[in-house]
Amino acid sequence: MVLVKPPAKPLVSWPPAGHVKAHPVKDKENWWRLADRYHRKDPWDIIQFNFGTDDPKEVNWFLQELVGCTKSKDGSNYSFSSSDTPGLVYIPPATWKPAAGPIKPPPPPPPPPGGPLTPEDEMARRSVLNVLADPKLARIDFTYRGYTVNWRLLIGVANRIIDRIIDVPYDSTMKNAAEYDYGDDVMFLRFKSGLSETQRPLVVHEAVHAGLDVKSAGDLDVSQAEAAAYLAQAIYALAIVGAK
Repeated sequence: MVLVKPPAKPLVSWPPAGHVKAHPVKDKENWWRLADRYHRKDPWDIIQFNFGTDDPKEVNWFLQELVGCTKSKDGSNYSFSSSDTPGLVYIPPATWKPAAGPIKPPPPPPPPPGGPLTPEDEMARRSVLNVLADPKLARIDFTYRGYTVNWRLLIGVANRIIDRIIDVPYDSTMKNAAEYDYGDDVMFLRFKSGLSETQRPLVVHEAVHAGLDVKSAGDLDVSQAEAAAYLAQAIYALAIVGAK
């Protein structure tokens, strides 16, 4: 049962004054991932900016009443979901600091999702990580509709694959050779090892989709996201050919 307690002090304002972004929460997100995405060392920074409290029960009350959370993964605290309505939390400016005073320990990071990998899934995962470690990815460096697509974006995707935040299953029945699922943070592959010169750029294409997902590039429509992914794919393919 989720533990909820009305706050001892009402909020001064909602949304919080001075926020730099309204972030739509999604499945598989948590306070740790938000802190990582917005360069905060302590997840409680974002929690306190939104709700002005470090009491987990009060935080649950605010998540229920203001964010619209209804689901829980541990039975004690609310979890984020793409179905939450209005489903928004607010990001503080980089210069914002919480009020001085004792702060509760940050919530523990969640364990990596999923169980043991099949040998085929592990081969696919390693193949993707091998592509994303290629120095020739440095050739990719452009900005499209305000989003920078470069080596750093792809390294961020690689780190999430290493941490099992993004899974890479092998599926020989797929119609497409590779596909990224935005809803479940999964990069499906119809190939698993010995990647060809055609398959390697496809990995880059889907990794760009994953990277834009990490950046919450929800203002890009499908054709715009595809344009960015195809451009990165083409640049990398030319880099492979030019390296011969």
